[in-house]
Amino acid sequence: MRRYPKQVIVWELEGSYRLWAVGAFAVGGLLLAAGLGLWDPAAAFLSLPPLLMGGYLWRENPRETIAYDPANGFIWREQHRGRKVEVRARYRVRDFQALALVKYRLPRRGFRLMMVLLGEGGRKEKLDERPFAASLRRLGEDIARTVGWE
Repeated sequence: MRRYPKQVIVWELEGSYRLWAVGAFAVGGLLLAAGLGLWDPAAAFLSLPPLLMGGYLWRENPRETIAYDPANGFIWREQHRGRKVEVRARYRVRDFQALALVKYRLPRRGFRLMMVLLGEGGRKEKLDERPFAASLRRLGEDIARTVGWE
């Protein structure tokens, strides 16, 4: 996790996949090795890709954060992959008046929640969008309260 100055407030968003995916790859590789016999050279060869994939997913698990720095008045969204940090979007807080939470339904994907920053003149910027969860709604309300948009 990246280190931030003391005044920066950070909210972690849910990752794109959970650790059970890593476990499934690792267990699949071990079961394949056990099924073929641990001393069989083919077992080592066939179980290596699932084990390596599990390790790759463990290391490169994408995590997203939303951070707010009251000192300079910016809010930004970052994506962390291993040690790499990429700033996906950066917004100046004074350019916006509110944070809207929009719940909608897509036919095959179910309910989703979008966080939208509302600015002057009808300007809208999407801060984040992901599957609907009550915790995500509380997170959006907490961000709005912290920034002072309530």
